[in-house]
Amino acid sequence: MMTANGASSSATDGTQRLVVMRHGRRLDSVHPQWQLTASAPWDSPLAPGSLAECSSKAAQLKGLNFKVVAISPFTRCLQTAAALLSHIKLDPSCKIVIHRGLSEVHCYEFMFLGRGPSLCQRLALWRWRRSRDSPPPEFARMGSPIPGLPLQPSTLGSWPPLPETPQQARQRYEATLQELLGLAAGGDVLLVSHAECVQHSVLRVSPGAAVNVISFLGHTTSTRPAPSAPGTSPRWQLQPWVPEHGVEWYEQARSTTAGAVPPS
Repeated sequence: MMTANGASSSATDGTQRLVVMRHGRRLDSVHPQWQLTASAPWDSPLAPGSLAECSSKAAQLKGLNFKVVAISPFTRCLQTAAALLSHIKLDPSCKIVIHRGLSEVHCYEFMFLGRGPSLCQRLALWRWRRSRDSPPPEFARMGSPIPGLPLQPSTLGSWPPLPETPQQARQRYEATLQELLGLAAGGDVLLVSHAECVQHSVLRVSPGAAVNVISFLGHTTSTRPAPSAPGTSPRWQLQPWVPEHGVEWYEQARSTTAGAVPPS
């Protein structure tokens, strides 16, 4: 089977593919005042019209055969994944999981509009986290059109510390990524997460890159020969960016840090 870029899927050519995608357009990017009255200002849903954009995005993943789909527990990521899943090819044994390790960076800037959280806000965050210990009912309903591929009954991983530095977040993303690649056993993997996770997907393969564009629904694709035995780890290659995929970067000869990306 051929991918949108003309490559065979991992089911036939022995290549494993990792796709890391940012969620769709968030409501507070269109209506910033939403955060001022929201009970969970860190958990913006998608903006009106974004679900249709998510469904259209699926065309760029044509030909891939995902064995693991892992999703951040934030509402915008769950909504994005639910809109995608019925339009992409999933392996018959595909595992669909929600993983805390794919969460937004837990810094005050992203989570609490730059201010240290009050006691009430910390309590609200604790309650919100508890509500995500299992898949939200509305997401389970949205995922139900996928016959034989139920969502895993509990959320995986641990919540990030608060506050969390960008470096800590990148280490968390890498540890989560390695866990999920192991779960896929050489199959294709799709992660639906946040801008910093997409940035990390570039830097882990190309440490000297500077990432300057991560659009809503932007994604990267990395490939490697599927591991032939447990414990082996062939080298990843990052597919060159193309404008329609929504992520752009360039190489810097001496730099090992990325350019700033927006709150995700």
